[in-house]
Amino acid sequence: MPNKQVYDSVFRDYLNTPERLLSLCNALLRTSHTNPADVKVNTLNWTFFSNIRNDLSCFFLNRFMILMEHQHTWNENMPIRLLLYVAEEYKLFIANHARNLYRSTLMPLPAPNFYCFYDGRKEMPPRKILRLSDAFGEDISALELQVRMISLKAGQNEDLKENCPPLKEYSLFSNYLNQQLDAGLPHDEAVRKTLAYCQQNGIMQDYLEQRKKEVFDMLNFAYNEEDARSAFIEEGTEIGIQQGIQQGIQQGIQQGIQQERMHQLSRDMAQVIAMLKDGLSIESVAKYSPLTLVDIKSIARKNGLL
Repeated sequence: MPNKQVYDSVFRDYLNTPERLLSLCNALLRTSHTNPADVKVNTLNWTFFSNIRNDLSCFFLNRFMILMEHQHTWNENMPIRLLLYVAEEYKLFIANHARNLYRSTLMPLPAPNFYCFYDGRKEMPPRKILRLSDAFGEDISALELQVRMISLKAGQNEDLKENCPPLKEYSLFSNYLNQQLDAGLPHDEAVRKTLAYCQQNGIMQDYLEQRKKEVFDMLNFAYNEEDARSAFIEEGTEIGIQQGIQQGIQQGIQQGIQQERMHQLSRDMAQVIAMLKDGLSIESVAKYSPLTLVDIKSIARKNGLL
């Protein structure tokens, strides 16, 4: 049976350890702590009770809650998505401290910090602040959430990368892959060349030695997902979160939830494509996918896999 957790992002999979997150938190907050126990990973994963899943999050020093997203395809709606994620994080936090919520004294909460790391091929500024209030137009609101967008493009934010070796190595990996794709190499060949280059130059070496095949699968899934998203756009079935969002925060949140659902559907489509390319029959794929047999046949037909 295919392992659905294989279909992850390399960024999330590589950095989602206390040791690497400690290095990243130190670099972001300009601290110098050395004990991995100062980091408690609380990254959200799909469960029976919730379909919310973020890229990376952790408690740091029991004072901060750091939420981090990785984007290969630029998305202006990160503040809305992170609003949903932080609400779920606080829901879980409060569930573990429920008694404090009903005391007369103020319940202390970890202070949230939001980051988005961008490593796509579109030209972006080195840093940018994305604000939830931008979605409200000129309407006055008491609600705000700021996301610090950080570009990992070569030559940008090098000071941050130097202070976080895992982030620097990931950016070298990602930028080399983008260079191969920009040079016109087919995706499979670009990935193989990147993996070989990184292993030869000691970049993410231990990680790649242990998970080389999984990394190849993750990267293929990422690009299959992009293809699936493009198909949504071409067929006019993707719902744009910007439509009507200025009518107020309630509609904005509903649109955000809808986008998460569409994002999950594109992941399901990409997973179907990946399994079909791995040689599984349509009937076998249907056993492991939430999509219907009719949908799977349609996807296979449109991608020349039937």
